[in-house]
Amino acid sequence: MTAKTTPVDPVQAAFDDAPIGEPETEEERRLVAEARDDIAAGRVRTPEQIRATIEGMRRRQESE
Repeated sequence: MTAKTTPVDPVQAAFDDAPIGEPETEEERRLVAEARDDIAAGRVRTPEQIRATIEGMRRRQESE
């Protein structure tokens, strides 16, 4: 009795074995830590606050 094998697609195998993304840099680690500190300290804005700020900036530019 012989074992059945599934043919291996070399392209699919390369994708399966490829790393996901690139290694995080020291600067990226620092920025993520800074962002987490900001969140913990409450130094964040909601999406609604950001939209309102942008809309206010647009209105000021249009009135100039």
